[in-house]
Parts: sequence; structure tokens; C-alpha cells
Amino acid sequence: SGIKGVSWYKNRNRWVANIFISGKRLDLRFCKTFDEAVCYRLTAEQCVNWEGCDSNSPAYLYVKENIQ
Repeated sequence: SGIKGVSWYKNRNRWVANIFISGKRLDLRFCKTFDEAVCYRLTAEQCVNWEGCDSNSPAYLYVKENIQ
């Protein structure tokens, strides 16, 4: 997808947002739209104080440029 933690889940025809915490993959939500999945990923980054959540986060940059 170009956004870390966001991918297409063919079996459900949905986007899925996920994040790895302590080496375990946590599926956050299946989403109808790509934008929604990116927002869930970015929220997860912020909630867990993930080191990738800053102005260089692909999810952050996508939201900043495309969702307002």
C-alpha cells in the first residue's frame, strides 16, 4: 500500500490496519477505505508511543497531505 501497517486483505475485500507491539502483530481494524485504515494506523502509533510516530511516519505524512 505504501503505508507501513496498512494492507489489502483479499479474503474480506477490506483494508486492514495493524501494528507490531513487543514483537506481536495486532490487527487494529478492517476498513472499507484506505484512508480509514491509515487513520487507524496513525492513531495506534500515537496511542502506544511508537518510535515511528513522528513527522517521518508514512501514516502521518499521508494524513497530513491527503486528509483534512
